[in-house]
Amino acid sequence: MLTIDAVGTPVFSDAIDIANARIRFANGCVVNATASRVSLRMERKMRIFEDDAYLSLDLQQKILTLIRKREGSGTPGQLPVQIEEQRLEQGDALKAEIEAFLECIRTGRPPTVSGEDGLAALETAMRITEQVNESLAARRLTEAGLDV
Repeated sequence: MLTIDAVGTPVFSDAIDIANARIRFANGCVVNATASRVSLRMERKMRIFEDDAYLSLDLQQKILTLIRKREGSGTPGQLPVQIEEQRLEQGDALKAEIEAFLECIRTGRPPTVSGEDGLAALETAMRITEQVNESLAARRLTEAGLDV
């Protein structure tokens, strides 16, 4: 990971109601993550951009939309794209995680996510939380007329 830039602010409460984090990795990948209690609708989405495709994963509705660039010029006024939509299997993520863990114990197979990767994810989350809290503290100092 190269950089993390995260901010958060209260909107309707004294706590942080909306937070945004931008994570840039050494390989050029950029992640923008937003968590909000003030959104007009409840949604859990992941969007992935590639050179010739865009994937939108709606974790709430369990729908994957894949938009790929098509060869050729297409119809005038329309993008030359192919759209595929797929319903995802309903399931219990926590149950699947526990079952995978137990399978690793039974078979000795290494887990899909290593302990090191889990620790790195936790450290990233903690860095984001720290920056969000720092941004809120700086905002409150500025509002109080104090220089940051």
